[in-house]
Amino acid sequence: LNFDEFNVEHPEIILKLMEGIIYGTTTEGDTSIVGEGALPIVGRNIIVQKILPRLIHHLEHGWTYEVPCHLWIHPWLPLLMEVGRTQQQKEKQKHDDGDRYISGSDPVIHIKSLWRPVKQQLIRWYLTSWSSTGTTDSSDSLSFPSSKEALDVILPWVSLLPSTMLDDIVERGIMPTLSTSIIDRINVENVNGSIDLERELHLWHPTLGTVRL
Repeated sequence: LNFDEFNVEHPEIILKLMEGIIYGTTTEGDTSIVGEGALPIVGRNIIVQKILPRLIHHLEHGWTYEVPCHLWIHPWLPLLMEVGRTQQQKEKQKHDDGDRYISGSDPVIHIKSLWRPVKQQLIRWYLTSWSSTGTTDSSDSLSFPSSKEALDVILPWVSLLPSTMLDDIVERGIMPTLSTSIIDRINVENVNGSIDLERELHLWHPTLGTVRL
């Protein structure tokens, strides 16, 4: 199996393999039984040395935006968390045995390495792909960015990314395209269209907040 060539955006097969190696997951009837895998140490090393770099590289250089990135990154988060948690436990064990303990160890350390490339690529998506697709005004045949599509992209990351990175995505990616779209729509739409626009803006309230709206 070549870990450098697996389909990053469709990770089901490789993900199931890694779960079996690390967790030893088996199925009896409709019940999944989780135990210690046959090669958990090897599996955790593969996650850190092969899988994680592939995810980051594909995010930065291979993602075409056709498949939202949370669909192929989120399935790996439990394994990345497991690897970080195991490393933390080992460091604590060394401390208990008299070795120096690195207090900065963090079970989400590997997940954190995804934060910056995710932020950068989401900003790029909002400035390029989102601005070029959307709903069409029936009277003028003008295309406007779809708020639903944009929210579907950011919402899966709201609980994962730090607030400072979310603010960066909003300020640098969402607001420029959204504000331009609002101005264009106000210029061409009638009163009923303005009401529809107001309803659409309310969709953004949980993400953007009252001040930005």
